[in-house]
Amino acid sequence: MTHPSQRLNLAVAVLASVMTLYEVNQRQSGYGSASGKVANYTPYVPLPINWSLIEQTEPVDTCRMEHKAEYDGAVVQSGTDHKLNTAAECCEACRNHPQCNVWVWCGRLSDCAPGRTFRECWLKQSTFRETMLSEGFPEEIVGWTSGALFQGTVRERMAEEDRRRLLALAQDENLPLVYLDVGLNNLFLGRVYVTLFKGQSPLAAENFRQLCTGEAGVVLLGSKEFLGNLYHLRAARFYRIVDRFIAQAGIDTDSVYGGAFKDDIDGLLLTHNRTGLLSMANRGPDSNTAQFGILLRPAPHLDGSFVIFGEVVAGIEALYIINGLARGQIDNTVDASAGAIILDSGEVDRSTVNLTRLVRSPLMMKLNPEGV
Repeated sequence: MTHPSQRLNLAVAVLASVMTLYEVNQRQSGYGSASGKVANYTPYVPLPINWSLIEQTEPVDTCRMEHKAEYDGAVVQSGTDHKLNTAAECCEACRNHPQCNVWVWCGRLSDCAPGRTFRECWLKQSTFRETMLSEGFPEEIVGWTSGALFQGTVRERMAEEDRRRLLALAQDENLPLVYLDVGLNNLFLGRVYVTLFKGQSPLAAENFRQLCTGEAGVVLLGSKEFLGNLYHLRAARFYRIVDRFIAQAGIDTDSVYGGAFKDDIDGLLLTHNRTGLLSMANRGPDSNTAQFGILLRPAPHLDGSFVIFGEVVAGIEALYIINGLARGQIDNTVDASAGAIILDSGEVDRSTVNLTRLVRSPLMMKLNPEGV
């Protein structure tokens, strides 16, 4: 069993190696061409990354500890007057508190936050799902050490239920299945599979399907500034990535219907409650075109304003990698200049892929590049 800090160091090392390859390729070729096709696109797979399951048999009294991370939760005991010498002592205090399952301990000699001082131990209560989504995103600037107390069987059961849900979505012949080949410049990182919710969001789902296949051709109607542009996500940039929030991409066209299209009412009623959901970007009600976002964690503040039209069912690993581009940047955000791109896209023939092998739950995937 590896310590969280060891997994972090390994993850950073792999991302650094990917970025090195990216920088080499960036010097050798441009981002793309005026035709909208990616220049010198080579379907190159970088050094193998082993995305493995987190340990599934931990007893409830095991301290899951992660340095340089602050887990959220409802405070059940303030740390202002609760100072302990070590993170292990803070974990033990959480174990002995009837309402605590998450804790944070300030391990920095200087303040961990304004007014939060060395050795403060805060005890919290949170849901298992929210804690799992918080794991694996440490930041150098964070002085807290965090941990959670949950039985390994709970982790295993929830992740397996989520995997089965995603597999059912992926195998549903009534729902379109599309793919996005995600890369850094011309470096292929992975194929992301997306099931489209054509029942709840027929307009947005069909718009996205055609943007993936390119079957709509070129812009002939709508805004004059887009005339002649391709209705195809090939070579589309991720123009905004916010660490642990969202990856947004799209193309400079109107929708495949010509101009903007109206919100799907049922899609607008869906909630942004999990990693991997796709929703439309817009400039207000009924202004959907060819930009979208993929959630990297739940975002309830988006509910009711953006139509949800699909969900990643496999390959979210590539999105986790480009998410790392934003970590530590100003506002933990990068724009198109970071180089994240959709190298190609299309619709999937289900008979050609082994979805049972491909589909995995984001709840159980952490970067574990041992053997690389």
